Amino acid sequence: MLWRGAPLVDFAYEAFAQDEISRLDELRLVAVEERIDAELALGRHHQIVAELQGLVGVHPLRDRLRAQLMLALYRCGRRADALEAFREARRVSVEELGLEPGPALRELEAQILADSPELRPPPRATAAARAIRRSSIALIAAGVLLGGAALGAFLRGGDDDGTPLPRPALDLAANSAVAIDAGGAMLARFALPLPGRPTDIAAEDDRLLAVSIDSSALTIVDGRTRRIERSIPLLPMRPAALAVDGDTVWIADGRRGLLARLDVGYERIAARATWRRARRPEAVGLSRLDPTGVAIADGAAWATDGSSRLVRADRSGGVRRVRTTHPLDGIAAGAGAVWAISRADATLVRVDPTSARVTDEIPIVARPGGEAPAPIAVTVTATAVWVLNGNTATVSRIDARTGGITHTIPLSLEQSPRDIDAGAGAVWVSNFDGAVTRIPIDGGEPRSSFLRASLVGVAGAEKRVWLAAVALDQQIPGGER
Repeated sequence: MLWRGAPLVDFAYEAFAQDEISRLDELRLVAVEERIDAELALGRHHQIVAELQGLVGVHPLRDRLRAQLMLALYRCGRRADALEAFREARRVSVEELGLEPGPALRELEAQILADSPELRPPPRATAAARAIRRSSIALIAAGVLLGGAALGAFLRGGDDDGTPLPRPALDLAANSAVAIDAGGAMLARFALPLPGRPTDIAAEDDRLLAVSIDSSALTIVDGRTRRIERSIPLLPMRPAALAVDGDTVWIADGRRGLLARLDVGYERIAARATWRRARRPEAVGLSRLDPTGVAIADGAAWATDGSSRLVRADRSGGVRRVRTTHPLDGIAAGAGAVWAISRADATLVRVDPTSARVTDEIPIVARPGGEAPAPIAVTVTATAVWVLNGNTATVSRIDARTGGITHTIPLSLEQSPRDIDAGAGAVWVSNFDGAVTRIPIDGGEPRSSFLRASLVGVAGAEKRVWLAAVALDQQIPGGER
């Protein structure tokens, strides 16, 4: 579907544009529903259940999406869940509109209760047809990649003993939240489609939060049930970053100069903070990343927007600006401080969260013989700050107490590093080529594993690691290397 971002985004606050924005949003949603009908007709009900759960969360009063979800669940052998989906549709309809569900939903419920033959999925392809299809795909892949020997060396990552390496656990759809095993082969355990292109993710306990901009929303995923818990619309925001602390979530829209606070469990914005945004070019492509970042420290939200000022917002939305001498492009909190990075000046800025004063400016030294690093992301562990440098594909480990750089960890420039976070006893880097890299906190060599999608975000938690995946133009098989 040829669709990029929200319609008429530059006029989102203008009254004259609202009717046209609504019309275009409706056309897009109808196209999505038509595509899902096609998926159901092709027998792809297993692949679309999670996507439908997210869409229903965003559009709870849309009967067609509810019916598609019920049918997909039933065809997956989840009859009880399909009936529960109807009961939830009825509850929402009665509470919001004072009406019973429409005749189509009621008829579908009756068919599910009766196990109607009309609801059966289309017949699957025969085993022979599937074998032919797999063989065809294998031949095409072998022809595209540069020779069998080169392919084998690539997948082995330099090993020459011929031992096959683990493959990803599943194929990943574009715009997905992916949970991976934090140890061993780092394979994907499950993936859930998001309602739009993810711009940032954050993890808290066994819960993932993701913001997306194609369908501006905050999506909350329960890692224990492996289901989308809820999806909260955020229009007219274009959310670029989020941070979570307990049940408090802050979301940043740097282009508009807007911070929004939500309390998990309440599907509404509890507080807003606005400031005069920085003049900066639009983020285009992979070489120019959005400088919006947000972190939570000392009960307040701290944000960057590409300017030389940090924005501090308290719980009620009151704003305070902290002046620095560097343009700031990302932020993290931990080890008793707020840490902001400057891509242009290759500098890490330390701020005291209580006094809101800059206490240190730490230059990030390039590797000997290398070009100056350009920090693009930052994370914090108990005693160290970890800065991801995009152009040199390195991670600088900085002692949080002394401010000295203790290690410079080389990555692969070809992998195109995009984000960094700490969790599950390690530091993790997501790469646009589909690799996720694990860096041991206590030293040791980084290790990477490939997934079948481009990885633009990573969020570490105590038990698992989450990734944000978008489409990869050339999908390649992979394993650990």
